[in-house]
Amino acid sequence: MLKQLKETVVSAISSNPLNAYELATSGTTLCGRSDLFEKCDAVVRANGKKVSIFTLRIKRVLERCTASEALALIKAVKESVALLTHMRHPGILSIEDQLVEDKKKIWFVAERVSMVLAPETVQGLPLQVKLLGLCHCAEAIRFLHEKAELLLLNFALSSIYVTEDNQWKVGDLCFAVPRAQLSAPPPPPFPFHSVAAPLLDYLPTEYVEFCTKKADAANRDLFSVGAAPLVYPDSDTYGFLVVTVEVLQGKRLFNCGGNPQEQQRQLSTVEGHISRYFPAGALRLPRPPISTVVITGPFATPDMKTLTGLFSFGILDSDTRFRLLKALYDGLTKGDFCEAVIVSDIVPLMVQESKADAMLRFVLPILLLCAGTLSAGSFDRTLREYFVSLLTAIIRAPSLQPAAVYAEQVLQKREGIHKHFASVEDRATLIIPLILKLMPSEGNERLQKGSLEWFRDVLTQTPTVKLGLPKDIAARLLKVAASNADSFALAFQCLEKILTFCESETKMDVEANLTRSIANTSISFTSVQLDYMLGLLRGIEEKMTPEHRAVKSIPLLCPLLLHANGTVRQFAVASIVRYATMSSDCKETESPQAGEPLAAVKLPSVNSSSSEDTDSDTYTISQTLFDALTGRGFSENAIKKSIVAGCIDEATCTQWIQMHEGHPELDTALEDGAEVIIKAKRVLTEAEREAKVRELQERVRRNKEEEKLELQRKERERLEVGRKMLRMKSEMEEVRRKMNAEEARRENAADLEARRRIKIQIAADRLERRGHTREEALALAEKEYEEAAANARAEAAAKLETLQGAQAPAQTATSSSDGTWNLSAVTAPSSAQNTLLGLFAGEAPTCAQSLVENIRKRASAEQTGECVRTLRLILGNILSDPFDMKKRTLRISTKAFRDAILPVDEAVRLLRWCGFDLSTDAASNQTLCLSTVVVRRLHQALALLDSEW
Repeated sequence: MLKQLKETVVSAISSNPLNAYELATSGTTLCGRSDLFEKCDAVVRANGKKVSIFTLRIKRVLERCTASEALALIKAVKESVALLTHMRHPGILSIEDQLVEDKKKIWFVAERVSMVLAPETVQGLPLQVKLLGLCHCAEAIRFLHEKAELLLLNFALSSIYVTEDNQWKVGDLCFAVPRAQLSAPPPPPFPFHSVAAPLLDYLPTEYVEFCTKKADAANRDLFSVGAAPLVYPDSDTYGFLVVTVEVLQGKRLFNCGGNPQEQQRQLSTVEGHISRYFPAGALRLPRPPISTVVITGPFATPDMKTLTGLFSFGILDSDTRFRLLKALYDGLTKGDFCEAVIVSDIVPLMVQESKADAMLRFVLPILLLCAGTLSAGSFDRTLREYFVSLLTAIIRAPSLQPAAVYAEQVLQKREGIHKHFASVEDRATLIIPLILKLMPSEGNERLQKGSLEWFRDVLTQTPTVKLGLPKDIAARLLKVAASNADSFALAFQCLEKILTFCESETKMDVEANLTRSIANTSISFTSVQLDYMLGLLRGIEEKMTPEHRAVKSIPLLCPLLLHANGTVRQFAVASIVRYATMSSDCKETESPQAGEPLAAVKLPSVNSSSSEDTDSDTYTISQTLFDALTGRGFSENAIKKSIVAGCIDEATCTQWIQMHEGHPELDTALEDGAEVIIKAKRVLTEAEREAKVRELQERVRRNKEEEKLELQRKERERLEVGRKMLRMKSEMEEVRRKMNAEEARRENAADLEARRRIKIQIAADRLERRGHTREEALALAEKEYEEAAANARAEAAAKLETLQGAQAPAQTATSSSDGTWNLSAVTAPSSAQNTLLGLFAGEAPTCAQSLVENIRKRASAEQTGECVRTLRLILGNILSDPFDMKKRTLRISTKAFRDAILPVDEAVRLLRWCGFDLSTDAASNQTLCLSTVVVRRLHQALALLDSEW
């Protein structure tokens, strides 16, 4: 305790800011502009936050430049850190603490940085990581242009700082120029080869030319009349293009060594490199803006368009969001995105969006695909905690109904979860409880089938009692198999897997539950299912001890003696006889097959004499086997000898006889007491034959019903696919219309802005020739333009008012007769909307005939006739082409709708009965839209309208 107190006091007295951090000095590296900075990773002692400390040592700087150059460089670094401290943007390096300066060094603390880019560090990076990182930097540069009004001027490869989560950020603003100083920036006081000067390899050619001009009077006069050394924002496009190609090629483009003449000589070669990715002449003025660069060349691929669309995901409308999510899902399905991009950009955004309930169902499939793509380490860092909480929430949900959609998505795309939750502990605590939660989902076959398939896979890969299966797992599986015939095979496959590793107690429970299920007459099993269950039961009982079979198995089999199915009864009889015999005689023989005898079965001795010890045995052979062996040319005595020797079928009998062929004892008589009985094939009685025929007929009927149900299901699926295609077509048409309208609006706005700039420029040139300065001329020209526009608007308004007064003097807001206000024209649209809202707010009508009768009872026959004709026309057009969305959409603002249909409430209700819904289009106009066409109702409505008139 005293030692800690001393350390605290010493730390407080020394007041060294570095004491607040725990440094990892072993990983210190040189980086940044001209490799002048030392980067050291650290952790904040107070909160454990990971940071990086960048140190500029005065001694190292003085080794490479003069004292005045060092002072200028330190000043530029301090100004850069000050600018970065006040910037808040995802693409700009975040400064965590203020810059500290002492006699030997200056240092500042930033967010954790994994590396600063250099030609050797970009080699080996995936192409998507490079392009996406450059897009992040482009967004940061646009932010500096539009919000901070700064020209970066010297954007270099060493200006890009890569954070720990693989985000590329701009972290060097040493030579940034405010927009206000662009017309006359001060030239650098030091030559370009100095470390205190901007990096010549990334400076725009116009600025280099400005700095190298001779300071003669002619040049100064030429510069003073408007020869700007920098072009905003084109000058930054130069550096961005050079850095982009350096990142893509992994090597430097320029190697000027601080010599401007060398830059001019190398420029044509560099332009050749850049022309491989971008249009020729991109380095020369006028250059395209950076926003254009990042949508051309290597950035214009579909995968990059999808990834860059994620930058503005939060401000997109719902339609655009869903299109972007669809493209993201398709790209993940095809494997278009590398793991680093998935971890850095896709997963964080999707996890954030999944917190909204409305977005979870759309985002969860994407996260499941990401889980299947990621490696184990990446999954544990980014998605493991998320899926643990998601699966736990589904398991603990009191009702499965709210989470059924998410559970179904998890089952459909479970490969990733199955891969990353493969340990016994994970499967025992998460996967098995989830499967047991979803398995009893009655009414939802997809959930039940998916959970059983997953359960089977888990049992196949992890056959161990450590899974922590409940004691009643057999009863649960049998209940599922009995409730749903489609799940029978899967449930019993799971049960067989469990029997391979479970304890004897579990096997006893399975035996008891299986026997009760077979004996339960309320459950109907097919003959195939019964054979399967009897085979499983036989396999369990054969592995039990003779004592268990005598004490437990025989009592369980007794109810099966009264079963309606002959196969079950025969199985019960044979098993009980065999187990009783084995218990009394302790002889291990094979159990008879259910429904058919073995080829040769050894029966107990029929000799009842107890006075002498005899070995009398009786054997049986089926007539079919005897005929087959006789057909091979074997004698009756040889066949019986093979049966007594223990042969059980045709193959073993044939092999035994051939092995002993020629032996003298082959034709000798059987031993005393041995007898072989040939059992002829039993002929079915009339009643048994009729029962067999009924069983076959029932099986045929059941198969036909199953085929009919399958055809109905396929027809429903086909109709559902058709409806989805119609909805998709209408959505695509709506999106296309919106895009065309938006494009037209942007073009009109751009044309207006271009005309405005041209007019202002012409006026400014005129005023400048009259003696005004450039700034004054622009201000006066803009003021004149605004005044002229305001006057034009006022004149147009006055002309419109005069024209309206001349054309419609009677349609005024007041009545000339009684002096009261006439607001019918003003309130008509609002009244129509309120009427429709009221008609569609109540319950939907159920009878079309009453509606048509009420229409007929209208007092005005003319109005009624016009209404009926309009309804016939609308419904007839839809029936003629039910896939035309234009015919299924009615605008309430049309004259025909307002005059013919809207005044008759029953007509509107009839349209609602036909399936029309009230909606609003993109222009905020109310419409009636028939989203689902029910042809039967349309024909019924037309028939009623035709019969009444």
